[in-house]
Amino acid sequence: MITQSDEESHTWELNGDLAYLSSELVLIKFSTVFPASRAVDDFPPIANHIHQGHRVPDYRLGWVVTVTEAEELLEPAPEGREAINYYRYDILPSRWGTTEAKSDLQPPDLMLWSYETGRESHHKNEAYLLFYVAQNSTEDLKMVKEHKEELITRSIEALGFTSERQEKVKWYRLK
Repeated sequence: MITQSDEESHTWELNGDLAYLSSELVLIKFSTVFPASRAVDDFPPIANHIHQGHRVPDYRLGWVVTVTEAEELLEPAPEGREAINYYRYDILPSRWGTTEAKSDLQPPDLMLWSYETGRESHHKNEAYLLFYVAQNSTEDLKMVKEHKEELITRSIEALGFTSERQEKVKWYRLK
């Protein structure tokens, strides 16, 4: 336990992840409130709101894959085309259109993934992508709650994943 006094003679105690002022809870450690990844049904709060004394970071619901795996699943980008834009504007919308639709949902999007979370230890030095289907906005959280199964099933089909990937979809924190 660490104890510190500020200039107004209040005593702060840091005990594990909690900071106290006298006997009042003041702040919970950021990484405790906002873990690097969350289960699919552990919905994060809405981005940029204040939650437990912290600004809520952006989260994306999706799958982390190596660039090599993405090329195997989707095909390499043609020479002269940037892979992310090729997948985003050509391959994913085309494949999404072939999936069985019950609702008007958008195809997955993707981004370079520079964070450690979700990376497999035997591929640590490879470049990674995050294929995502939602973010922690009011609209997307509502959409996921209403259409989670269809959204995940159609995404797995469009991305060419095996059905085992259904268990690996998570909310990933950016930052």
